[in-house]
Amino acid sequence: MIICKNCGLKKHYTKGLCKKCYSKQYRLKNKDNLSKKAKEYHKRYYFKNKDKISKRIEKYQTKNKDNLSKKAKEYRIRNKDKISKKAKEYRIRNKDELKEYRIQNKDKILKRNKEYRHKNKNKILKKRKKHYTKNKDKILKRNKEYQIKNGDRLKEYRKGYNLKNKDKRKEYYLNNKDKISKRGKEYRIRNKDELKEYRIQNKDKISKRVKEYYSKNKDKKKNYYIKNIERISKRNKEHYSNNKDKISKRGKEWRIKNKNKISKRGKEKYSKNKDKILKCNKKWRTKNKDKVRKSGRTYRLKYPDKARSGNLRYRVRITKNTCFNITESTIKKIRIRDNKLCVYCNKDGTDFDHIIPVAHKGFFKTSNSINNLVLSCKKCNGSKQHKNIFEWCYENNKEIPKIVIELLHKQTLQNKIKI
Repeated sequence: MIICKNCGLKKHYTKGLCKKCYSKQYRLKNKDNLSKKAKEYHKRYYFKNKDKISKRIEKYQTKNKDNLSKKAKEYRIRNKDKISKKAKEYRIRNKDELKEYRIQNKDKILKRNKEYRHKNKNKILKKRKKHYTKNKDKILKRNKEYQIKNGDRLKEYRKGYNLKNKDKRKEYYLNNKDKISKRGKEYRIRNKDELKEYRIQNKDKISKRVKEYYSKNKDKKKNYYIKNIERISKRNKEHYSNNKDKISKRGKEWRIKNKNKISKRGKEKYSKNKDKILKCNKKWRTKNKDKVRKSGRTYRLKYPDKARSGNLRYRVRITKNTCFNITESTIKKIRIRDNKLCVYCNKDGTDFDHIIPVAHKGFFKTSNSINNLVLSCKKCNGSKQHKNIFEWCYENNKEIPKIVIELLHKQTLQNKIKI
């Protein structure tokens, strides 16, 4: 017995080493040759005894199922990086073979994946959520970059997919309507600020897209509205009752911003559909007389100046001629005749008063004639308004001027008017 050079123990030896140390050295030197031989031997043995080996593995797995799963999990956790590296290297090495295998066994792979997803649905969802929460920023960046690079390709793919699977999508929507609506609401609530920014940045794009859609699907929209009138009206009423203040504020702000646009649109609509609008308004007024009276009273109390100007416009419309547009020649003649003084109080005559008011029906032709116009101050003209001259003079304890009586006499001779 002689001492080993490597381990220092008295054992049987070969070339100054014990059997263990010698075998180790030999394996290290001839590593590649031995691995090739071992692989060839294992392959030959496996093909000869395939059924035996598979049965033996199944028996062992059934007996030691829990232990094996625990050991496998522990091994994967310990050697996570190693396993991922090996898998990547294997895929790179056998790229072409894997492609061919996928093409040949496409249906098998799809079936296997569907079965696995159906069995382990909850597991997959949990894993995805965990992965998304950990790597949210990375995933979003990656998706954005991919969309920017392949934007046109994705659009074409979506269009083609939607055309092919139109019926499937409709069925899925009808079956999962509530789920889809809930998911949409949750998404809008989560990404409220981002959606606002997107709308502000891409305002023109969105408006164009909406106009194009409505122009293409005008008939569809009408038919849908006719079919679902009751449901739409209920939904709108509920929304208005819940968000009354918001809607009123938003409407006021929009009207203030787009005042000119609204007026233009209203004028165009009125000019195109004048007869229809007038008929509808008349019908509504005849049906709702009490409402019209109440609204008129409230409006006059709130806005007295506007109401007066509206009355003047109404008088002009009744007379069907330019009552308040007096020619320069008539103005000069009246001023010379009345000595630039008010006929009723002998103060500076700044206004022109109609002796027989414009509002009196049956008097349309001679409203702006010299025989019906007289100089007056603002005070007298404002207090007289549309009253008869005899009544007004009696109320204010004033004598009827001689010029007024002469002019009235001339008018009766010309037009045979009863005052």
